[in-house]
Amino acid sequence: MEQLENNKVGAVIVYYNPSAENLESTLNNMKVVDFIVVVVNGPWEERYAAISQHAKVRVLPLDRNTGIATATNAGIECLEEIGGFSHVVLLDQDTSLPDNYRDLLGIEASLIAQGVNPGVISPCYFNPRTLTKSACLVFKKFHFKRFIPSADIEEATCPIASGSLIRAEVIRKAGKMKDEFFIDYVDNEFCLRLYSMGYRNFVAGNVKMAHELGAQTPRKILGLNIRPTNHSPLRKYYITRNRFVVLMKYFHLFPSLFMFEIMALSLDCFRVLVFEQQRMKKMRMICSGFADFLLGRMGQKYV
Repeated sequence: MEQLENNKVGAVIVYYNPSAENLESTLNNMKVVDFIVVVVNGPWEERYAAISQHAKVRVLPLDRNTGIATATNAGIECLEEIGGFSHVVLLDQDTSLPDNYRDLLGIEASLIAQGVNPGVISPCYFNPRTLTKSACLVFKKFHFKRFIPSADIEEATCPIASGSLIRAEVIRKAGKMKDEFFIDYVDNEFCLRLYSMGYRNFVAGNVKMAHELGAQTPRKILGLNIRPTNHSPLRKYYITRNRFVVLMKYFHLFPSLFMFEIMALSLDCFRVLVFEQQRMKKMRMICSGFADFLLGRMGQKYV
């Protein structure tokens, strides 16, 4: 129990054109964690003044959109400079942590006591707009399983980044996020990197948080539920490019990753062509993402 009480949890929240509701989520998260670094992918705005005056918050404007990876790294580095944090929590601007979030610390301690080396531990989440629960994936060598978390703790290869709890020592050993990814698959790459180092990642089914994945609009075709994400054309580019970079880098760990990612790409193209707007522009950006993967072009895409 003494070990749990001595844990100090610092959170990193990345802002990009946040809404008033997003700022309210930040205030709510102050009740759960010990300190918050708000990294703004953009210039300082007066509406951040109230948050910045809070003793448990530091606002760090970056003046421009540096991408999720670079902004997250800036927040982690800020926590390292302050010092004393045993854990880091990564948060999107629209994520509100549940009241029982710190139960993850006890779950982590239990795993370590069992001889497990946990990397990332994440809550289970549900989409507040569609009221759908999160699905997680666990990859084995030649097969994968998609499941809805139900138990106290279950292994999930790449749990969602927002809300993820990571020991500071894990980040020191594994390194931070890959700046060159800019956005998308940043968390996947980090989670798979942890597996390559002998860590295992988990999701806690009894710690639930609200989080929206894209602007999903549920549709039904031939009795099947299809949920287009409606990501912008530029996001389609990053998803495609970084998907293949991750696939090629970690294919040796989980060959089943190849089958899953090809299926996921095919489904995304289907959803774009049948349900989404800007169909041709999005398909061109998907092709551009694949071309830049082949050419080794990384970093921010300018269009």
